[in-house]
Amino acid sequence: MKLTLSGYLKALYFKFIDLLHFPFVKKGKYDSYHHLYDEFLSVGKSIPSPVVLEIGSRNVTGISRRNLFPNCREYVGFDILPGESVDVAGDVHKLSEYFSLEYFDIVYSISVFEHLLFPWKAVIEINKVPTRFLLSQNYPNPFNPTTTISYKIPQTEFVSLKIYDILGREAATLVNEEKPAGSYEVQFNANGLTSGIYFYQLRAGEYSETKKMLLLK
Repeated sequence: MKLTLSGYLKALYFKFIDLLHFPFVKKGKYDSYHHLYDEFLSVGKSIPSPVVLEIGSRNVTGISRRNLFPNCREYVGFDILPGESVDVAGDVHKLSEYFSLEYFDIVYSISVFEHLLFPWKAVIEINKVPTRFLLSQNYPNPFNPTTTISYKIPQTEFVSLKIYDILGREAATLVNEEKPAGSYEVQFNANGLTSGIYFYQLRAGEYSETKKMLLLK
């Protein structure tokens, strides 16, 4: 196979990086950073259908991290520069201008430069516990006959999640029990119900919120 100049320079570049980080590499079961990374993945995989944000996702090494979350409902790669794995390019210091603060279940960052020099280190952020109550819009919407309703609670509460028709009559009870702090998803099957507008209401302690959804058969 013929080696091109660009291929040769790329090989030299990665060899140089290997020489830089070789004295610092620390591997083994006592590496606290590996433990942190494993814990992060464990927590991430325990969240059903999470929405994931990776900060600094520009693909420099050619390695994509999206496959770390095969169960995610949505994965957003964010970086200041466009790239192969970047879904949204912008200033991370103005992240709240691009997304709602409660939009993501998992937020993490693995710095490209730190990863090159200290590959066992990972700078990770994850909001394990919600900071406030949140009832999300069901998806899909409109739906037929099933849809998913997600909600978050920041503390242990007795939770009630009920469905009502346009006349205010109760059509279904999806949750009616005490729940610890966390993020939850509930599947609603509207078999047996007619097309139309329905409302779903979440009650948890003193918190109450109602949203509208549309069933189309």
